[in-house]
This record gives sequence, C-alpha cells and structure tokens, in this order.
Amino acid sequence: MFVASSGRCPSVQLLLLYAGCFLLGILPFDAPRHAAVAPPVSFSFDFSDSSTFNPQDLRLQGNAKHGLDGKLVDLTCNSIASIQNCTGRMSYAHPVPFYDDATGVVASFATRFAFRVILPAQGSRVKKGDGMAFFLTGYNSAIPPDSDGGGLDLMNRGLGLAYGADRFVAVEFHTYNNSFDPQDSWDHVGIDLSSVKNRANGNVTSLPTFSLNGTMTASISFNGSTRRLVASLHFDDRPSVQPVEVSAQLPEPITALLPPDVEVGFSASTGKQVELHQILSWSFSSTEKRGRDSLMAGAGQRRFRYRDLVNATDNFSEKRKLGKGAFGAVYLGTSLKGQEGQVAIKKIFKGSLGGPNNFLDEIKTISKTKHKNLVSLEGWCCCSSGTWNLMCWCCQKQDHHKIFLVYELVPQGNLHDHLHKEDTVLPWHTRYKIVKGIGSALLYLHHECHPYILHRDIKPENILLDNDYNAKLADFGLSRIANHNNATVVTDAVGTRGYMDPQCMKAGKVRFNRSTDVYSFGIVLLEIACKCDKSREGVWNLYSNEVAEHMVEAAADERLGGNFDRAQMHRVLVLGLWCTLPDGTQRPSMQDAMRLLEHDNTPLPDLASPAGGSST
Repeated sequence: MFVASSGRCPSVQLLLLYAGCFLLGILPFDAPRHAAVAPPVSFSFDFSDSSTFNPQDLRLQGNAKHGLDGKLVDLTCNSIASIQNCTGRMSYAHPVPFYDDATGVVASFATRFAFRVILPAQGSRVKKGDGMAFFLTGYNSAIPPDSDGGGLDLMNRGLGLAYGADRFVAVEFHTYNNSFDPQDSWDHVGIDLSSVKNRANGNVTSLPTFSLNGTMTASISFNGSTRRLVASLHFDDRPSVQPVEVSAQLPEPITALLPPDVEVGFSASTGKQVELHQILSWSFSSTEKRGRDSLMAGAGQRRFRYRDLVNATDNFSEKRKLGKGAFGAVYLGTSLKGQEGQVAIKKIFKGSLGGPNNFLDEIKTISKTKHKNLVSLEGWCCCSSGTWNLMCWCCQKQDHHKIFLVYELVPQGNLHDHLHKEDTVLPWHTRYKIVKGIGSALLYLHHECHPYILHRDIKPENILLDNDYNAKLADFGLSRIANHNNATVVTDAVGTRGYMDPQCMKAGKVRFNRSTDVYSFGIVLLEIACKCDKSREGVWNLYSNEVAEHMVEAAADERLGGNFDRAQMHRVLVLGLWCTLPDGTQRPSMQDAMRLLEHDNTPLPDLASPAGGSST
C-alpha cells in the first residue's frame, strides 16, 4: 500500500507509477492495449481423409481438381498420356496475414507438404516437365495468362518479372531445363521472388536429372524477424538419398515483395511435355511477431483481469475444478468477459514455475506455437495480491503473485482416462488418429519451430482429446526452447517417471535433446496399442522372439477384440520400440517417425541388433 509522505498524496504516487510503467512499455490490466497484428493462421489437411478439411477452405483454379479416388489433389491434368499445356493451382481460400501495414511487423510461418510427381510411362524418359511450386501471392489472385510451361503457373512466361497483383514469393521444384535454368541438370529446387528466371540471390540447388520423381515431403519455414526463408526436401521413396536444402534472406522492405494479406498454395504447369503433380497432405501455421521490446512483449496473447477469472470460475470453486497436476489446478471457466465459449483456467501453484521468469518462459513458448494438435493458449493473468492490483512486473516483490493461464477447453478430457478409466473402449481407428496427431505436434515443435522446442513431459495425461477425438498436446510447464544454434538443453532432470528417457534419470544437470521427447512418444505409442500389463521390455521380447503376426496378436490391447488393422498395429509397435531404443542416437527423428506413420510403403526398421536390447 502507498503511504502519503513529504507532501505527496497516494494519487500522485499512483500517477508516477503509471508513468513509469508506461515508459517501460508495461501497462496495468485495465489500460487499453495497443493494436496487435492480425491473428495467426493454422491448418492441416490430409487429403486421404476428408474429415480433416472443409472443401470450402480450398480454392482450385485451372486444371486442378480432386483426384479420382478423392485422396489427393491433382494440380495438373489427371491424364499424363496426352494432355499438354496444363496449369493448375490449389490454395487456402482465406487471406493469410503476412505483415502489419501500419507497424511493419512481419509474421513467421512454417509449412510442410507431401507431394508426388509422376512422369509419363512412355517412350524416352526425357519427355517430362515442367514442375510445381509453393507460393505466396496477393490474396484472391488469378492465374496469369500464358503461364504454362516454364511459367510454372506463377507468371507470364514471356515476362522477366511479375508486377503488381501478380508479385509472388515461391519455392519451385522444377523438372525441365529452360534456357534460364541451371544447365548442369534438368531438376532443381529454387527460391523465386516475382520471377522464375532471376532467382533470389542465385539461390538454387541442382539435383541429378530425374530426382524429382515419386513421393517427396517438403518443409519450408520463414522467420519474420530475420527474413530468412529455408526449404528442405526429403525423398520418401528413396530414403538412401540425402535431403536437400535451399535458403535465402528476403530483401527489405518486405512491403515491396507482397501485400499485407497473402494467398498461400501450390501451382504447377506442363508445356509441350507431360507430367502429373499431386498434393497428398499439407499443413501450414503462421506466428505473429510483435515489435515492442519490453518485458512482456514476447509473451503475446491476451491479458485477462483477475476479477473476470474469479467471476468465470465462481471464485475457483471446487465444483468447477477439472483436474490438478504438479504445476497447478485447472478450472472450468464460463462467461469469461470478452471470450466466447468455455475455457480451461489453470491456476499456477505458488513457486511451481520458479517465479515470473519461468512463467514468462511458458507463455512465450506457447505463444510461439500454432498447430491444430497443440492446445491453444487464449491468454493469461498475472496480478499482485496488493491493494493496487497493478501488473506484477511493476512490483519487484515476487512473493504475492497470482499466475493464471487461460486455454481453449478440450472437452473429451485426457488420453489416460480414455485408455484406463473409461467404460467405453477407444476403437483402433481413433487410436491411430491420436498417434498421428501426437506425432504431428512433436514434428512441428522439433522441426518446424526455429529454434526447436522440447516438451519434456509427454504422457497420456498431457494429451487432450476434442469432440472429434483429435489429439492436442498440452501442459508446457516443463518445455524449453533450444538455443538459436539448436544446441542441446542442459538443465535439471525433469519429467514423469515411466515416460522419461532413462539417459536423463540422474542427479544434477543433464542434456535434453529431441531424442528425449522421442523416447516419451515411443512409450505413449506402446501404451496406446498394448495390453495394460505389457511393458516396453515385454513387447521387445515378443519382437525378438516372434514373427510379426504373432507379436501383433500377443501385444495388442485385448479390449479391442481383434478389431484393428494389423499392418497399422505392427507399425505402431515397431515404431514404439524404435523410439525407445536405449541409445538415443539410434532413435528416429520425428520426421522419420511421421514418414513411417503416413506412408504405408515406408519400410520398417530392422531393430534386431545388439543395440536394440531392453532399456536400462
């Protein structure tokens, strides 16, 4: 409480404190917030499963159409025998914010997609072309005229540069050798800035001719702060071929490249030769960036008032409590001011996060992530129990903080209860969907966030299920962001026994890296698939001593009554064992794991080696 002295009244001191907070870039809860950039965008489409997307979210132009079996999208004509000069585009049907025109704040984004290039099965192998691209251009753009062939459906092939509404930024996967392309090979990956002829600072990677053939997976990321665009390509059909990468720093000003709202998608074209380009799956997420350089600038998200949280939870009554964990209790919030629908409000236990700095770490970690398989953070509250109820960052005493996180409500509870406590048994197709959902979330954290993020407490209690039984990874209380050079994280051993990497279960400082999360993921996979009494060692013994069919039948959860896909069950069991190999360097990356789950033709690893024994 403020006390009047030396002629200063409390109101004067309060004004001085407000002024000081304003100069520091920190405002009380009831002060108006300045405008933020448009909200991030996140989506994930698996075109083999129509439940993962709404057709109204896709915009198809030119010759692009859904494949005959409904499990993919053909960008070019779906007959490669005779059709030439095809152009096709598929894009997200809604605008994606790229930068704030008023403040100049630029968003970051990450995208990942699986695609297939099919060459004509006739005559000389030389008859192929031209290629496809991932692009950003002005929202609601149209296919430019005469953009077939070498124009890649991005620009008029007779022009050297695209202007105005036709400006674009693209990553091209080109399969034809035009006069303006590298002359050492027909195939190349390049970064294009409003031109397929004059590439960004010469950033292009040549590949052996006919490399761009079959099924491939590409990952592309852009950092709005550094303006760095990085694209990598993995050859799914040929795991022995090393992935390739191309990168460029986009020039300033960004405003000269694209408008504030962009359209994101894919384009493809053929010329005198023929080639089929297909999109199998696509995920995209953008993350807003803020320009204020204050203590709370990196936290992002909405700040709620404490009194509004009290009202929304009936003063945090027991009847509103949804659960309790190591870091806090979670309450159901209804009619929260300024928030639609119900929310989950996590009341952080005093001292469990190590003070405001760790609280900021958690908020910043979650704020940097946007993915359909991660629980969404709606906002936060940090207040002092002092009389003035100002932002606790204005008060240096840290003993009286009340800290809250407000999440989206995930209505079907956690995976642990569905596996062990519920009367109804989760069917196998739901379990397999959950497996892929968890994997997709970890793939995003490990390989599409820069620097990458470790969760460090993956277990069924931290995997929530929505009404459609989509998995959402929750509870980032132990998560840590790697250093910018992507070094390992050295910290005290943390996690949950039984799911924690044995290599990290020791006193003092230990090294955490991606493989520690992979281990926990593997244990969860085995728990989803197996009988309740089957340990990792038990499944390993079955794998070592039985043929695949017997292992599957012996290990599978008997509550399924044999109603499961044997090949899928086999994949999950082997992947669970692979992820939990004692030597972390022999475990798969999440890229390897998802490739195994998403592509049936990906061969299973042979774990029958001395390194594959039971874990210690």
